[in-house]
Amino acid sequence: MDKLRTVEILREDGWQKAEFTDIEPNDTFRMFEPDDGSPVTDSHGETEFFAISEVYMHPEANVWTVNVLGEYENE
Repeated sequence: MDKLRTVEILREDGWQKAEFTDIEPNDTFRMFEPDDGSPVTDSHGETEFFAISEVYMHPEANVWTVNVLGEYENE
């Protein structure tokens, strides 16, 4: 089985470890690579993401996915 990225969701009292499937719309979250703990970044080098959808199973890739603000918008 593949190693999974670590997920943290920003709550009122700080960053809390969570499962990817715990992410909800309007959550700010970050992820870390399983092998070296380095932060996951988007194409702009950002390490924090803002969820704009529910988590769903990607039909082709068969992995949990969430849509985030900014990454695929015309900025």
